[in-house]
Amino acid sequence: MKRTLLFFAAAGAFLSVAGAPVKFTGIDFETWDSKNNLPGQQPKWRWTLPPAKAPFAVMEQSSAEKHSGNFSLHLKDDSKAAVNHAIGYSFSPAELKKYSGSIITFSAWVKQAAASGPNVVGISIWAVDGETGKSSHAEMGIPTTQAADWTELKQKMRLPAKTKQLIVYLRCAQGWGCTGEAWFDDVTITFDDVKTTAKPAAAPAKAAKVDAEKKK
Repeated sequence: MKRTLLFFAAAGAFLSVAGAPVKFTGIDFETWDSKNNLPGQQPKWRWTLPPAKAPFAVMEQSSAEKHSGNFSLHLKDDSKAAVNHAIGYSFSPAELKKYSGSIITFSAWVKQAAASGPNVVGISIWAVDGETGKSSHAEMGIPTTQAADWTELKQKMRLPAKTKQLIVYLRCAQGWGCTGEAWFDDVTITFDDVKTTAKPAAAPAKAAKVDAEKKK
């Protein structure tokens, strides 16, 4: 006689879904790399500085001014050279792969001593699209030349789907020939809409019928 065998095929599959916001930690002025004169205990490759021919007039860990904790980053540029004076923090290939396509939010508390123009002191995000080679950026500055007390600057930007390079900058003199002085503290970086690979709950299984013949 014939009997019917039933087996079940699960319909689950791996999908790319948006995860919870990711807070990236790494920029810290409470610690200092004295050997390389750089913030925190991060590797040297993380940091981008102005060219040696036009260094900062001052780049130091400062206890004189701080928004919280014991220290801040003090930057000063008094050169009128054709250089943007900023310190940049770079991301690794593994981080770029993880955060590509997400929305980055970059913020810092900034106290300005003086600037040669409005928005000369500030923060910026710079990214390169790995598919087109084009760069994109977003920035925010202190909108005055006068001294300004601690102010939180915050900027958002959607990263390319395949980000080749990403640097966030703290700048004391944005623009060729510009000068400025400021302290930076309490830097935060958050990535929203980060794509993660997850396996959703399996859909109801489908039964497939197979006839098998049993001989007596």
